[in-house]
Amino acid sequence: MAANWIVNVIFGVAAFLLTFVFSIGNNTWQTSIFRSGIGFLLFFVFGYILRSILYQISVMKTLKRLEDPSIEEEWETEDYLNRIGEKQANESSFQAVPLHSLHNGEGAKDPETIAQIMQSWTESNKEG
Repeated sequence: MAANWIVNVIFGVAAFLLTFVFSIGNNTWQTSIFRSGIGFLLFFVFGYILRSILYQISVMKTLKRLEDPSIEEEWETEDYLNRIGEKQANESSFQAVPLHSLHNGEGAKDPETIAQIMQSWTESNKEG
């Protein structure tokens, strides 16, 4: 199992305390302790049941991965494609032109360079 019996005891004690605190105001202390004991037992047993179900689910997932390795390959391919798509989305089609080339007049007559300059200025103004 994924955890030991101490986890179930913690759940049971929590149920016992909550039941006792909310029950003592309306009942005698004997009735409150009896009902709290029932809450402890229920949570203790349901803790084992829940842990065994979760353990079986994790074992089944592990067996599926061992039996069909193509599942992992599909996940890896999707992850790779997603990362490539994000990388291409983050890259801009324009490259920033250094300021010294503008001051020197290098490439100022080329329309593509002027478009790149305008695009870089627009992006820098949008960002802050």
